[in-house]
Amino acid sequence: MDYNAFLKQIDQSETPSGVYLFHGEEEFVKDSMLKRLEERCLEEATREMNYTVLDGAAATADAIIAAGETLPLMSPARLVVVKDYPGLKGGRGAEEASAQARLADYLKNISPTTCLVFFCRGKADSRLKLSQAIGKLNRTVEFKSLNEHDRVRWIQSQARRSGKQIAQNAAELLSFITGAGLEDLYQELQKLVAFAPGHEITARDVEQAATRNTAFTVFQMVDALAARQLPLAQAALEQMLHDGEAPVRILSMIARQFRLIRYAALLSRALPKGEAEKQLEAPPFAVRKAAGQAKNFTPAQVEHALKACADLDWQIKSGQIREDHLALQALVMDIHIFKE
Repeated sequence: MDYNAFLKQIDQSETPSGVYLFHGEEEFVKDSMLKRLEERCLEEATREMNYTVLDGAAATADAIIAAGETLPLMSPARLVVVKDYPGLKGGRGAEEASAQARLADYLKNISPTTCLVFFCRGKADSRLKLSQAIGKLNRTVEFKSLNEHDRVRWIQSQARRSGKQIAQNAAELLSFITGAGLEDLYQELQKLVAFAPGHEITARDVEQAATRNTAFTVFQMVDALAARQLPLAQAALEQMLHDGEAPVRILSMIARQFRLIRYAALLSRALPKGEAEKQLEAPPFAVRKAAGQAKNFTPAQVEHALKACADLDWQIKSGQIREDHLALQALVMDIHIFKE
């Protein structure tokens, strides 16, 4: 199951119990779901007495079973978390295989007052006996990297948990502007929760308070070029260079933006609403804005910009140009003044 199915399952149960395996690449959501499980299983007054965390590398099968069989004190439930157990990722030979078999048998009759979580950094090995035993119980929660649709849903969910609403377009904009891992995105959202004056976080709030990533600054620079506002475009470039962004990376992102403009314009005319984003595998906000930018560039101007980026990339990488920051400034001027 994914984390949404897991949330639904624990929210529908009076007190979560049984076994879970948490694994997958998205570590921040994995950590946050463990905190959510803690909230559902444990009462604040008796938390310390009923929460056990075991180091999987050192914990024996006997220690895990003993922790699981311990009855809760003055609470309906007990939470046991085993972190990075080798028996879920390939481990210690015959001894580990025997321990896996014992744990797999134990899971069939786990105490109804215990919630046991095997917590893995990265992915577990689904071929191993313990992984398969948990899988048969439909208690494996895989935390995959979130796609754009799920990132927006996650932003909206986190905003609600913080006592705010966030509009769909604002959540899309925040995801695009921040463009970072979920931990950084969460910090930006918390900043907006404190900043936004109303009950709902708007796109204007995001524009005013969110920290821009390089991709968004490049977008703003190209937007300025499309509006024939050269000073704004130059200022955006200078800001990226001042922030220490590598010129060759800025160049690659300028080229990427013009490629997005080229394809967004074509697909937006040819496909139903929403399909262009899927075809381009890009955030809806980015595709819509790129299609809008395309209206201010002729096809010849887009192709000229792409050729100029490719030529400059070759010149930098072949050593023909050493002052690459000056070359970037010249590139922006060239895109600005080019006419068919």
